[in-house]
Amino acid sequence: FRSIDKEDLKKILETVNKINEKYGIPKRWRAEEGEEYYFLDSKCEIWSTYENKKKIDDAFFKLGNYFKTKEEAEKVKKELDEFWAKVREREIEG
Repeated sequence: FRSIDKEDLKKILETVNKINEKYGIPKRWRAEEGEEYYFLDSKCEIWSTYENKKKIDDAFFKLGNYFKTKEEAEKVKKELDEFWAKVREREIEG
């Protein structure tokens, strides 16, 4: 059994990501440490913060509440606002 060094692993992962993108499995964007991203809070307000590799960053990412641009967050906010309006009007129950 031979272990793979970090550079080889990096090259393998880059190749896998390129193949996945080519065949319809896009890689989800995640900010580099110190890079800005956007999220929605519990009031559906848009905020930005910086990736610090903390539990909260992981939680937002795993939930899908993690956006590269404010425009992406605004699109999701609009969809959520429409969803909650339907809930309030009892169009969606249960």
